[in-house]
Amino acid sequence: MKSLKKSFILAFCALSITISFAQKSPIIKGKLLNNKFNKVEVLNAYGNERITYGSADIATDGSFVLNTTVKMPDIYRLGFSDKDFFLFTLSPDQIIEVVMDADNLQSVVSVSGSKSMTFVKNAADILKENQHLLDSINHALQSNTTQQLFNNFYQKFNQYHQTNQDVDRYLTTLYLTNDSLINLVQSSSKKEKIDAKQLDNFVYQANKFMKEILASFEPYENYLQNVGDYYDFTKDRTTVMVLPLLL
Repeated sequence: MKSLKKSFILAFCALSITISFAQKSPIIKGKLLNNKFNKVEVLNAYGNERITYGSADIATDGSFVLNTTVKMPDIYRLGFSDKDFFLFTLSPDQIIEVVMDADNLQSVVSVSGSKSMTFVKNAADILKENQHLLDSINHALQSNTTQQLFNNFYQKFNQYHQTNQDVDRYLTTLYLTNDSLINLVQSSSKKEKIDAKQLDNFVYQANKFMKEILASFEPYENYLQNVGDYYDFTKDRTTVMVLPLLL
């Protein structure tokens, strides 16, 4: 009887020690700015089956306390709707206090108790700061008259260069076609007269080459007539002072 009682006491003590050392489920204390949601849940982040590890109602002021049933560290979703959620890692014993913006759930306003949420917040803050810096530089460049001069010149010159390349291709085709026409005349004539036997073929081929020459010459003629109006680099110029290098 004493042995049985002793065993029961030992078992009870062991159970008490196990319970005292058991990990507590994490708690998320949150607040949503610009809140438009009524409920928040902790859900599995992957897998086809929807598993809920706790839910809570969101108060009118955007605050909520979510007691979870998470027993092991993993990636979870803090879900506010089927399409609105935040991915994060969650571990037992964590007590997370977080402030988020309902209009941008990927931007954490403030957080404590979660390394993953802190990492996301810091990364988002860095990206936002970098974007702010780029916007400031871009604004400064856009308002700088010298930079505007070079930007306008580059755009105009780039178009001018592209047009010249197109015209060069037309002229190359024109000269090659003209060479083909000369070769046709020479091969179809005897003593500066077209051989009667070659007349039909000559007329057909010569007419074809003449049309190709005309098609290549027309863009070049149009370019000569309009290049001064479209690509006038003498307009909107400003004086740029170039300082000599001191060696």
